[in-house]
Amino acid sequence: MPNRALAAGIARVLAPAALIGLSLAAGPASADPVRLREGMGGVDDMGATKCDYYAYIHPNGPSGFDQAVLYWFQGYVNARSGKALNAFLAEVPNGNRWTFERIGRHVLDYCTANPDRTVADGVMDLWSRVVSGG
Repeated sequence: MPNRALAAGIARVLAPAALIGLSLAAGPASADPVRLREGMGGVDDMGATKCDYYAYIHPNGPSGFDQAVLYWFQGYVNARSGKALNAFLAEVPNGNRWTFERIGRHVLDYCTANPDRTVADGVMDLWSRVVSGG
């Protein structure tokens, strides 16, 4: 009996090791490479992104595109006014109308209507709308 228990213990240790050794000897498993939908990897420079491409990838890209535009707009507002976005919007006419969704929608609509421009142009257009109380 003791030999049987010893053999079972050794088998429990060696069996997984043997399987690992066999799988390493067989080489890496060949799997299809992961393919992301266009835009899912993000873009290199949000401001330099052409509007036609932005409008094309926006519906299929990551949900963070509107967030990225908001961050880009926050930086633009800070550079132009020296204020954080919330403080800036509190001081302009109808600033409370500019929600996260409306900011993202404005830039997407701008890009759809102006495919030859860039996202930066859409943000500058957004700036002019916000400061004019639009």
